Amino acid sequence: MLTNALAHEFERCRNAFALFSGLHSLILRGNTERETSIACYNAYTDFVAHLYEFYLGCIKRGGRSGRKTSGQAIDAILNAEVKKLLKIRKDRIIHGYAPAYENDISCYEVEVPEEFGLLFRFVRNIRSHAMAERSEFDLAAFYIKYHRFIYLLFVEPQWLWNVELVPEHDWLAIEEFAKAISVKRP
Repeated sequence: MLTNALAHEFERCRNAFALFSGLHSLILRGNTERETSIACYNAYTDFVAHLYEFYLGCIKRGGRSGRKTSGQAIDAILNAEVKKLLKIRKDRIIHGYAPAYENDISCYEVEVPEEFGLLFRFVRNIRSHAMAERSEFDLAAFYIKYHRFIYLLFVEPQWLWNVELVPEHDWLAIEEFAKAISVKRP
């Protein structure tokens, strides 16, 4: 059941990213309407929050933390995961396994800032809770500094968690919801 919940969380993450990408394209083409700006903010924070929850579930599922893990321990695990993924990308390039469209190796020869995991969790928290900090937090600065790491965490598990690649996936009660509410009631 947890695997199904993780697949669903990843699906929610993919959907939020697709919405963010579309809204980002509108903004790049000059759309500065307030509704578009707020929707773009919402889509990006949804994307980050779903990605965080996906990794949190994977960490707990994989036994990489105890039942009750501190936020700081999760932060350290997420930082280590990004470092691992950067190394994997560099190794693919070095050994000739990278696709032709891969970035230059220099894109992956970067240090993961120590505060990355903490700020990743913070974005998830300001999206999930009505906190005053939401109005003050500079999401654009977060995007500029850390999006490369967020995107890496998103892209790497696609081959395993993208359920579009498995059309016969059984969503269980998640899919049953729509069937149940489609029945006309007297």
